[in-house]
Amino acid sequence: MSLDERTEDYVCRESKSSNFMDFDFDDENECMLLCGDGGSAEDKEFDYLVSLFEEVLISPEFTKLQNSFCSRHCQIFQENDENKLEYTTIFDQYTESIEGFLENQVRKVVPDFQIDRFASLCSKRQNEMTGDVFDTLLSCGDFEEFKFIMLSYKAAANGQTFGMSMTIN
Repeated sequence: MSLDERTEDYVCRESKSSNFMDFDFDDENECMLLCGDGGSAEDKEFDYLVSLFEEVLISPEFTKLQNSFCSRHCQIFQENDENKLEYTTIFDQYTESIEGFLENQVRKVVPDFQIDRFASLCSKRQNEMTGDVFDTLLSCGDFEEFKFIMLSYKAAANGQTFGMSMTIN
Protein backbone atom coordinates (compact mmCIF):
# COMPACT_ATOMS: atom_id res chain seq x y z
CA MET A 1 0.00 0.00 0.00
CA SER A 2 1.42 3.38 -0.95
CA LEU A 3 1.78 6.35 1.38
CA ASP A 4 -1.06 8.10 -0.44
CA GLU A 5 -3.37 5.16 0.21
CA ARG A 6 -2.40 5.00 3.88
CA THR A 7 -2.95 8.70 4.49
CA GLU A 8 -6.51 8.59 3.20
CA ASP A 9 -7.72 7.27 6.54
CA TYR A 10 -4.58 7.52 8.66
CA VAL A 11 -5.99 8.95 11.87
CA CYS A 12 -8.99 6.66 12.05
CA ARG A 13 -7.00 3.48 12.12
CA GLU A 14 -4.66 2.29 14.79
CA SER A 15 -0.98 2.44 14.00
CA LYS A 16 0.52 -0.95 13.17
CA SER A 17 3.58 -0.04 15.24
CA SER A 18 2.59 -0.58 18.86
CA ASN A 19 5.70 1.15 20.14
CA PHE A 20 5.16 4.31 18.13
CA MET A 21 1.70 5.81 18.52
CA ASP A 22 -1.86 4.72 19.07
CA PHE A 23 -4.90 6.84 18.42
CA ASP A 24 -7.79 6.27 20.79
CA PHE A 25 -10.98 8.18 20.12
CA ASP A 26 -13.87 8.66 22.53
CA ASP A 27 -16.39 8.98 19.75
CA GLU A 28 -16.78 9.15 16.01
CA ASN A 29 -17.04 12.98 16.08
CA GLU A 30 -13.57 13.28 17.57
CA CYS A 31 -12.25 11.07 14.80
CA MET A 32 -14.02 13.16 12.17
CA LEU A 33 -12.61 16.34 13.71
CA LEU A 34 -9.10 15.00 13.25
CA CYS A 35 -9.67 13.16 9.97
CA GLY A 36 -11.93 15.71 8.40
CA ASP A 37 -14.15 15.10 5.45
CA GLY A 38 -12.27 17.57 3.27
CA GLY A 39 -8.75 18.28 2.32
CA SER A 40 -6.70 16.80 -0.42
CA ALA A 41 -4.73 13.59 -0.16
CA GLU A 42 -1.63 15.79 -0.05
CA ASP A 43 -3.03 17.72 2.94
CA LYS A 44 -3.76 14.46 4.75
CA GLU A 45 -0.31 13.12 3.92
CA PHE A 46 1.28 16.28 5.30
CA ASP A 47 -0.83 16.19 8.48
CA TYR A 48 -0.03 12.51 8.98
CA LEU A 49 3.71 13.04 8.61
CA VAL A 50 3.68 16.03 10.94
CA SER A 51 1.87 13.93 13.55
CA LEU A 52 4.54 11.23 13.21
CA PHE A 53 7.33 13.79 13.61
CA GLU A 54 5.59 15.21 16.68
CA GLU A 55 5.52 11.74 18.24
CA VAL A 56 9.23 11.32 17.59
CA LEU A 57 10.09 14.77 18.96
CA ILE A 58 8.36 14.12 22.29
CA SER A 59 9.99 10.72 22.69
CA PRO A 60 12.57 10.25 25.45
CA GLU A 61 14.98 8.88 22.85
CA PHE A 62 14.93 12.11 20.84
CA THR A 63 15.27 14.27 23.94
CA LYS A 64 18.25 12.22 25.07
CA LEU A 65 19.87 12.44 21.62
CA GLN A 66 19.46 16.22 21.37
CA ASN A 67 20.46 16.93 24.98
CA SER A 68 23.51 14.71 24.70
CA PHE A 69 24.64 16.40 21.50
CA CYS A 70 24.09 19.91 22.85
CA SER A 71 25.83 19.21 26.15
CA ARG A 72 28.90 17.85 24.32
CA HIS A 73 29.23 20.88 22.04
CA CYS A 74 27.49 23.95 23.48
CA GLN A 75 30.47 25.35 25.44
CA ILE A 76 32.35 25.92 22.16
CA PHE A 77 29.79 28.49 20.96
CA GLN A 78 30.20 32.17 21.76
CA GLU A 79 27.49 34.83 21.84
CA ASN A 80 28.84 37.16 19.16
CA ASP A 81 28.54 37.76 15.43
CA GLU A 82 31.73 35.87 14.59
CA ASN A 83 31.27 32.24 13.63
CA LYS A 84 34.22 29.91 14.01
CA LEU A 85 34.98 27.32 11.35
CA GLU A 86 34.47 24.50 13.87
CA TYR A 87 30.81 25.57 14.22
CA THR A 88 30.21 24.36 10.66
CA THR A 89 31.55 20.89 11.45
CA ILE A 90 29.37 20.67 14.56
CA PHE A 91 26.35 21.94 12.62
CA ASP A 92 26.89 19.26 9.96
CA GLN A 93 27.14 16.56 12.64
CA TYR A 94 23.97 17.84 14.33
CA THR A 95 22.06 17.90 11.05
CA GLU A 96 23.13 14.38 10.15
CA SER A 97 22.34 13.04 13.61
CA ILE A 98 18.92 14.67 14.01
CA GLU A 99 17.73 14.13 10.44
CA GLY A 100 18.92 10.52 10.49
CA PHE A 101 17.14 9.80 13.76
CA LEU A 102 13.90 11.45 12.64
CA GLU A 103 13.91 9.72 9.29
CA ASN A 104 14.61 6.29 10.83
CA GLN A 105 11.81 6.68 13.36
CA VAL A 106 9.26 7.78 10.76
CA ARG A 107 10.29 4.90 8.49
CA LYS A 108 9.31 2.47 11.25
CA VAL A 109 5.72 3.51 10.54
CA VAL A 110 5.99 4.59 6.89
CA PRO A 111 8.63 2.37 5.25
CA ASP A 112 8.47 4.28 1.95
CA PHE A 113 8.89 7.69 3.60
CA GLN A 114 10.90 10.14 1.49
CA ILE A 115 12.41 13.17 3.25
CA ASP A 116 12.52 15.03 -0.07
CA ARG A 117 8.76 14.52 -0.49
CA PHE A 118 8.16 15.87 3.02
CA ALA A 119 10.42 18.86 2.31
CA SER A 120 8.34 19.56 -0.80
CA LEU A 121 5.12 19.42 1.22
CA CYS A 122 6.64 21.80 3.78
CA SER A 123 7.78 24.29 1.17
CA LYS A 124 4.19 24.61 -0.05
CA ARG A 125 3.05 25.42 3.49
CA GLN A 126 5.72 27.81 4.76
CA ASN A 127 3.18 30.24 6.19
CA GLU A 128 1.37 27.46 8.07
CA MET A 129 4.37 25.96 9.80
CA THR A 130 4.79 26.65 13.49
CA GLY A 131 5.63 24.55 16.50
CA ASP A 132 8.31 22.18 17.68
CA VAL A 133 8.36 20.03 14.56
CA PHE A 134 9.22 22.93 12.31
CA ASP A 135 11.59 24.56 14.79
CA THR A 136 13.55 21.32 14.99
CA LEU A 137 13.53 20.79 11.25
CA LEU A 138 14.56 24.41 10.77
CA SER A 139 17.47 23.92 13.17
CA CYS A 140 18.76 21.18 10.84
CA GLY A 141 18.74 23.45 7.82
CA ASP A 142 19.40 26.89 9.24
CA PHE A 143 22.73 27.58 10.90
CA GLU A 144 21.48 30.65 12.79
CA GLU A 145 18.63 28.64 14.33
CA PHE A 146 21.10 25.91 15.28
CA LYS A 147 23.46 28.45 16.86
CA PHE A 148 20.54 29.91 18.80
CA ILE A 149 19.74 26.44 20.18
CA MET A 150 23.36 25.86 21.15
CA LEU A 151 23.69 29.25 22.87
CA SER A 152 20.38 28.73 24.69
CA TYR A 153 21.51 25.32 25.86
CA LYS A 154 24.87 26.74 26.96
CA ALA A 155 23.17 29.51 28.93
CA ALA A 156 20.83 27.05 30.63
CA ALA A 157 23.74 24.73 31.46
CA ASN A 158 25.53 27.70 33.05
CA GLY A 159 22.45 28.81 34.99
CA GLN A 160 21.83 31.85 32.81
CA THR A 161 19.21 33.06 30.38
CA PHE A 162 20.35 33.33 26.77
CA GLY A 163 20.98 36.96 25.83
CA MET A 164 21.38 37.95 29.46
CA SER A 165 24.94 36.80 30.08
CA MET A 166 26.99 39.22 32.12
CA THR A 167 30.71 39.87 31.92
CA ILE A 168 32.38 40.49 35.25
CA ASN A 169 35.51 42.66 35.07
